[in-house]
Amino acid sequence: MSYEPLYKVFYKCEEKWQEVLDARYASENTEHINLSIAQINRKKSFPAFFMYHKDILDVMIQLERKHSAFLDLLKQVPLIMHPHLLNTFLVEEIKASNDIEGVHSSRREIQEAIDTNITEVKRFSSVVSKYRDILNSSGRQEFYTNEEIRALYDELVSNEIEEKNKLDGIIFRRDPVSVYDGYDREIHIGTTPESQIIKLMTIALEFLNNDEIQLPIRVAVFHYMFGYIHPFYDGNGRVNRYISSSYLTKDFHPLVALRLSALIKANRSKYYKSFINTTSERNGGDLTPFVIQFLTFLVDTVDNLSELLNTRLERLRNACDQLDQFFINQGITDELVQDIYYILLQTSLFMIGPGITREELWKNLGKSKKTVYERIKHIPREYLKVQKVGKTEHFKLKKSILSSIQ
Repeated sequence: MSYEPLYKVFYKCEEKWQEVLDARYASENTEHINLSIAQINRKKSFPAFFMYHKDILDVMIQLERKHSAFLDLLKQVPLIMHPHLLNTFLVEEIKASNDIEGVHSSRREIQEAIDTNITEVKRFSSVVSKYRDILNSSGRQEFYTNEEIRALYDELVSNEIEEKNKLDGIIFRRDPVSVYDGYDREIHIGTTPESQIIKLMTIALEFLNNDEIQLPIRVAVFHYMFGYIHPFYDGNGRVNRYISSSYLTKDFHPLVALRLSALIKANRSKYYKSFINTTSERNGGDLTPFVIQFLTFLVDTVDNLSELLNTRLERLRNACDQLDQFFINQGITDELVQDIYYILLQTSLFMIGPGITREELWKNLGKSKKTVYERIKHIPREYLKVQKVGKTEHFKLKKSILSSIQ
C-alpha cells in the first residue's frame, strides 16, 4: 500500500488523523529528528520524523538499478569525451541553479569562467571552482560545522548577493526572512533568532553526516531541513543544492549530481508543492513524503541523463556512418587522420565549449606530438570550427560537411 501523506489522511478522515500520526511517530521503523516543524502563520509545531516505509525502499532499489544501467550506457561514450561531457553538464547545472534563484547568467559567461586561466577572475569563477571540487574526488568537501557552511556561502554565492541581503549575524542572518514559491507567494518564514539557526544547522549537519543512514535519505532530509531553517537572506537554494550534489557524488556518478538543479528547475512547481505540503500543520511533522519525492527526483535525474546520452549516442552512430562515407568520397585512407576526424566529430556532438586542443588530441591518440600535429594539417581549415582561448586554438569539426552525404 502506497504511503499516504498525513495531510491527505486529515482531509479524508479528520477523526483518524491523530491516531495515524501517533502510530507513525511511535513505529519502530521511524527515525526521529530534533527539529520542530511549524506551518507559516500557525502557532502549533510538530517534532520531525520520517518512516522507513516500503515506498522509500522501492524508490531506492529503482534508483540503484537505473544508476547501474546508466553507468553501463556511459561506457559507450568514448573516454576522450567524458571530461567534455562533464564540462557540458557543469555549465547546465550552474545555469539551472542560478535560474531557479532568479540570478541572470548565460552559458557563455559560465563557459568563459571555466576556460579562464586560474589566475584570472571572472564572474562565476568562484562558483566554477567549487563545482570543480565536486568533479575531483580528492577535492570533494564534507561539511561538519556552521563555519564551513558560511565559508561555502562566501565562496559560492556572496559575490552575487545584493548589499541589502548581505549577512549581518555572527555566522548567518540576524533578522527574519521569508521563503517564496515560484509564483512569488510567501510559503514559509525561516528560523529565528540566529542562535536557533546555529543550533538547528548543527543538528542538520549531524544528520547529514550520520553514516548509519543511507546517503540518499540523509541528503533528502538535510535538503528539507536546510530549506526550512533558511540560514541566509539570499542564496539558500544555491548553497543547498550544491551541498546535495557534493554528497551525492559519494554514491553516484558526478553527472547525476550535476543534473539535480536542472531537474528541480523543470519540476519547480512540484518541488515547492512538496515543501509546502511537508511543512503543513496537517502533515504533523512527517518528512516521509518529501524523502520519497526527493528520491523520485533522483530517479528522474538518472532517467533524464540516460535519455540525453541515448540521444547523443544515436547521433554519434549516425554521424560516424556519414563520416565513413565521407572518407570514401574524399579518398581519406590514413587511419590517424580518420581518428582525428572521429575525435573532432565527437567534440562537435558532446561539447558546448570552444573545442579540443592539439595537445588534448596527441595525448589521447597515443602518437607523438609531431606526428599528430602534422596529420591535423591534412584536414582542410574550412572543415573546422577554430576558436582561440588566450593563445591556444580549440577545434571542432563542422557537422555541415556531412550534411550533403547520401
